[in-house]
Formats: sequence, C-alpha cells, structure tokens
Amino acid sequence: MIKTKNSLIDKNSPTYFIAEIGINHNGDINNAFKLIEASKLAGCNAVKFQKRFPKLCVPRDQWDIKKKHLGEKCHILITKNEWNFQKMIIVK
Repeated sequence: MIKTKNSLIDKNSPTYFIAEIGINHNGDINNAFKLIEASKLAGCNAVKFQKRFPKLCVPRDQWDIKKKHLGEKCHILITKNEWNFQKMIIVK
C-alpha cells in the first residue's frame, strides 16, 4: 500500500498514472506549470521531475566540449536548465 497526499493506492486501486516531465521544462517554471496542467488534462494522477547536479552528472573532461546537436557545451546547457530547490518548492 502506498499513501500520497490525496490517495491511498493498493492492489485493488485503479491504475495510478505518473507523467514524466523530467527536465522538459527547460528551466522555465511557467513551462513546468503548463506541463503539469497538460498532464492533468491527459488524466495523470501525478507528475515526476528530475533533479540533477550538473557538476556530478557531467564528467569534468566533458565540460568544455561543445555538442553540435545541443548548440552549446553540455555542462552549460544542463546548468542553465537545472532548478534550484526554491523552484522545486514553488512547484510542489
């Protein structure tokens, strides 16, 4: 059994849908709210974001390499789109 803020989920419960938003907000909190609303309209019960730490998830030797398909350095792109904990609390 799993208890959320508004639900009690067990083996007899209907399917509980969680939308994977990940980092598709591109660092913009307004995009995040739009994605949450779209998920709700699609019938999802919850959404999931990702929290990463760029200095840990991008190897140091990759920080200064510009990725052609991204248009900029991977470390800069990830850092630019990453949320701090204050933004995460606002969305919560």
